[in-house]
Amino acid sequence: MKEPTKSIQEKMRNDIANFRNKPIISLICPVWNPDPDFLIAMLDSVEAQIYPHYELCICEAASINPKIKEILKKYSYKNNKIKIDWADKNYGISENSNRALKLVTGEFIGLLDHDDTLAPHALYELASLLNQKPNLSLIYTDEDKIDPDGYRVSPFFKPEWSPDLILSCGYINHLTVYRKYYLDMIGGFRYECEYSQDYDLLLRFLEFVDNSEIGHIPKVLYHWRISEGSSAYDPMAKDGKIIIAAKKAIQDALNRRGIEGIVLDGLWPTSYRVKRKILGTPKISIIIPTKDKCHLLERCIESIEVKSTYKNFEILIIDHESSSSDTIDFLSRTQHRVLPYSGPFNFSAINNFAVQQTNGEYLLFLNNDTEIVSGDWMECLLEHAQRHEVGAVGCKLLYPNRKIQHAGVILGMSPDRNTGIAGHWYQGVPYDNAGYFNLINTIRNYSAVTGACMMVSKEKFFSVGGFEPALAVCFNDVDFCLKLIKENYWNVFTPYAELIHHESASRGYCVSSDEAQYMLNKWGALIKQDPFYTINLSLSSYICDFNYD
Repeated sequence: MKEPTKSIQEKMRNDIANFRNKPIISLICPVWNPDPDFLIAMLDSVEAQIYPHYELCICEAASINPKIKEILKKYSYKNNKIKIDWADKNYGISENSNRALKLVTGEFIGLLDHDDTLAPHALYELASLLNQKPNLSLIYTDEDKIDPDGYRVSPFFKPEWSPDLILSCGYINHLTVYRKYYLDMIGGFRYECEYSQDYDLLLRFLEFVDNSEIGHIPKVLYHWRISEGSSAYDPMAKDGKIIIAAKKAIQDALNRRGIEGIVLDGLWPTSYRVKRKILGTPKISIIIPTKDKCHLLERCIESIEVKSTYKNFEILIIDHESSSSDTIDFLSRTQHRVLPYSGPFNFSAINNFAVQQTNGEYLLFLNNDTEIVSGDWMECLLEHAQRHEVGAVGCKLLYPNRKIQHAGVILGMSPDRNTGIAGHWYQGVPYDNAGYFNLINTIRNYSAVTGACMMVSKEKFFSVGGFEPALAVCFNDVDFCLKLIKENYWNVFTPYAELIHHESASRGYCVSSDEAQYMLNKWGALIKQDPFYTINLSLSSYICDFNYD
């Protein structure tokens, strides 16, 4: 991904001249003993900014190397936008940052490390967005890394705001810019979360702003240097203090927000699992439509009965005109409720019919060709479905060969069979492949999750009108999830509930052009740009769609 050419930069300067709002963006940077060349590169990248209304506020924390002070004095003498607090000792990252904050006069504050660099148009893009959306109080951008040979690598193209992802990992990270008004309210950095002080600052800041005040620029505007001993080089650097401090920051956030739960290590370094307390023991109604192929249904139900650790559930088997003798025999002797359904196959109508017969507070839609892997699968789904702000909750589905079948649905994704309406990200990826930036193994938000295993409260199901009968075969789950989003609910994916799925083994797979057109007519704008994906990645796979010189 190239930096802007000279002609583009000149156009940006013309744009700046016409900005109605030209806020001062204050960059704060604690400095202690960086490589002198890296420090110079950082300073040069700030001075090279196309947007001129900035200040760089530095706390120099008594670096051991005398060259550091010489370099900073040289730059500050020639550039009055560079302000420096000369500390008498190293007070630690948090206090050094707070000392830099005291120098700030700008309306917005960005965080910059002493050995990283900014793209020349970084501050221009921020100011441009603030002119388009002056209500924003928090803006984050995409980022990449600079390897030891000076090459830009590992671009991280981020989704739009995802409240569950931010509690799972500090995905926002660089570059993040805050409205100073709210930073003043929360009192800056806390030394109690030293080494994850930025993460803690963000979590506290978020408690003062609305989701509508959070913006994202899907461009790589920050270059994070990989150097020995840095967290970019090794997530376990600093003797694991980053992880300890981050878990404290998250637990403190849960406590402040009145959320009952604990913070556990995640499935990859510097990721975390917020495990929420199940409130009471509400009944879960598991709805399983079926037609013949008894071996699939028997295996599914047996795995639920044998492996599930949550016991307050009922199973409703919706029999759609089974005719095989073994299926009829099984249905006649099962202890679970069997509801006969007649007429043409219509997934939406079948499940809507079944919901009317349920006794549970929560609905768990489940394909008959699934098998339970993780015994606490229902608890993993329920801990999110019980949240007032959450709509549908989905799980990780595996093929029998342990490759990924579902880890979230992406709108507009177009594998050969899917006509570009929606597809499963990471489908076919080996189980031990964590996917793009480990997102397979992270609790996060998606626009949709598959109806092959989906939990939602009955109240919310009825509030959005259930499944759409016009979508008899395909996209009914996607449409349902989008209706929940329209009502301001978040849909959640959790990797901690795992099932095996023999995809469409009982019915086969097809896509109706009429159903695809229905989705385009109804949800075209969302399908065109999924907020939980990114314009910078391919819609035919999870392969990055970018280019470096």
